[in-house]
Amino acid sequence: MNARIKNIFANANGSADAFIVTNGQYPNVDLNFFYASGIKSGTFEGCYVVGKNNGKGYLLTSELEETIARKETDLEILVFKSKEDRESQLKELLSNVNNLGINSSSLPFKQYSDISKLTKAKLTDVSEAFSKTRSIKDNEEIKDLSKACEISARAGEELVNHIKSNITERELSRKLVELQFSNDATNLAFPPIVAFGENSAAPHHLPTDRKLGRNEFILIDFGAEFNRYASDTTRTFVFGKADKRMKEIYDTVLDAQLGAINMVKEGSNGKYIDKFARAKIDKKFKGRFIHSLGHEVGLSVHDGNRLGSQVDFILKKNMVVTVEPGVYIPSVGGVRIEDTVLVTKNKPKILTDSIKELIQI
Repeated sequence: MNARIKNIFANANGSADAFIVTNGQYPNVDLNFFYASGIKSGTFEGCYVVGKNNGKGYLLTSELEETIARKETDLEILVFKSKEDRESQLKELLSNVNNLGINSSSLPFKQYSDISKLTKAKLTDVSEAFSKTRSIKDNEEIKDLSKACEISARAGEELVNHIKSNITERELSRKLVELQFSNDATNLAFPPIVAFGENSAAPHHLPTDRKLGRNEFILIDFGAEFNRYASDTTRTFVFGKADKRMKEIYDTVLDAQLGAINMVKEGSNGKYIDKFARAKIDKKFKGRFIHSLGHEVGLSVHDGNRLGSQVDFILKKNMVVTVEPGVYIPSVGGVRIEDTVLVTKNKPKILTDSIKELIQI
């Protein structure tokens, strides 16, 4: 019996007696395929996972990916040699299924149509069951997430040594990518955000040829992947000397972040953690914290629920979330400080643990 498949059915509450997950062509992949199979490498385009409510799981793979499959999954492996062979094996697997669960939240219509031709079963949306199951990380996931976060923490600290006058945002971004891979990242969680000066007031700024000048903010938001699991961290530095206002912005954000992180534990409500951090910032920079406090992290960097002031989100043990307050002032700049945090019973565990005091370079 596969524990992940068992938990998916437990969260489906009897709505399905089997589920099917199909992996499309990159980059349109269904991460639930990799979650249910445990596969950490390869692409597995056009492959399927079928789970049964007895906990049994099947991986239908092409010959192209067979070697990886036999190394990385504990599901029963069925190898197909053609599209017709794949359809024949799927029809047999689904022959006695009455209610077939699908992940309708990321299933293209073409794949939905293909699945409906393979079975007479009623197709039932179990996307919420996948989300609930993936939200609580198992030991293997925590190990991979921790490694991804360790990689990012090291890369961020090493990047400081490469910051110099007139370097461009693009050049520093490329160096950050290089440092993540040199620290054993298997991929990037997302393209890095590198923003200098006034550009740091845009939370999702794309790096440009803008050169670094003296006495201005440097905001870097980046994440490594390890075995498909993501990290997410943001640090803000000053190149030169921070003036009084810059220090006030930084200290306000850091105070809000440290206080919010201390509230991250089993049973806490993300809504109130967000409100706590927002109130701290609003005392000095009202209305300049312009996004939610954080989000879940897993196979995707934005993987599930958000910590925001409008939605109840009760934290549970072994969830992984970010805490990332910020202050953004147009034409001046911005500060964001972000960590990826493991929820435990009594206190938070910061996975992206690195220096957070203001670094002036």
